[in-house]
Formats: sequence, C-alpha cells, structure tokens
Amino acid sequence: MKKFLCGILLSVLLFSVTAIAGCLPKIELFTAGTYETYEMEGELFVKAKLIMQPITQEEYERADGINVIKNDSKSKENNVYYSFELFFYDKNKDKYIQAEIVDLKYSLGTPGTYICEIVYEWENELIKRSASFIYNGENYSYFYYGLKDNEQYREVKWMFHYINN
Repeated sequence: MKKFLCGILLSVLLFSVTAIAGCLPKIELFTAGTYETYEMEGELFVKAKLIMQPITQEEYERADGINVIKNDSKSKENNVYYSFELFFYDKNKDKYIQAEIVDLKYSLGTPGTYICEIVYEWENELIKRSASFIYNGENYSYFYYGLKDNEQYREVKWMFHYINN
C-alpha cells in the first residue's frame, strides 16, 4: 500500500514540476481576429492593433520569418500557421504605422511566451526593438518592448484585448 501511495505521489509531483517548468506541449492555438489596446496617454504611440489570421504553409514560407508564426504544438492537427499584423497609432499624425514582427518564436520553458524583434519606421529612421509577446487566448495578450527616452531605456507594455474575428 505504501509503494502504491508513493507511486501516485511521485507521479503527481513529476506532472506538477513539468507543468510549472513549461515542459508539457502547448495545446493553446491562437485565436484569429483583431486585438486592440486601450489608449495610453503620454506614450509616443497612444494605442495599438494586432491582427492574427491563419495562413497556408506556403504563405508562411514565403514570408521568411516576417509577421508570421507556426503554432509548434506537438499535435499534428494543431500545426497551423498564422500571420501577425501589428499597428501603432500615432495621435499627432492621426494614422496607424505598421510594424514588422521579425522571427517570432516560442520561448522554451515559458508557456504562452514568444520572443521577437519589432521593426518600424519613425521620422525617416528605422527603429528595431527586442520584444516579448505573451499570449493567453482571447482574454488578453501583451507585447513588451524597450523604448529609448532621453538616452534611457524603459519597458513599454501593450495589453491587447480581443475585438472580433
């Protein structure tokens, strides 16, 4: 009886450790649709929009790592490719500026977290920022990236909420 209870306890412990460490396969697929942020005062860009759509494998390969990702689920039927379109809204110019998301990849050991580079043009200058994308289904998604203000770097956090499909 003691061996049986120890076996069950050990199984539960191992499952818990692998789940916490992010070693279990992701089963969460992205939800296609439009995500938007609430307006943020005092920022260079006051709001942002993210559009995710499923695409074909051929479209994914043609994009060469720009604005695309493959859902790396262990399940063969979940191998779906997505396009990402990220826009920042410039209130002073009253228009959206499209940013490129380059090499968006799953960050091992961190469920729902991806790393990438965000590239956009601002006042005739090409800006590149390392970024993290945290996806948690339709409830919320975050983009974190570094922003240079007066020679000091700070982190900007965009919280996206699902608008529609």
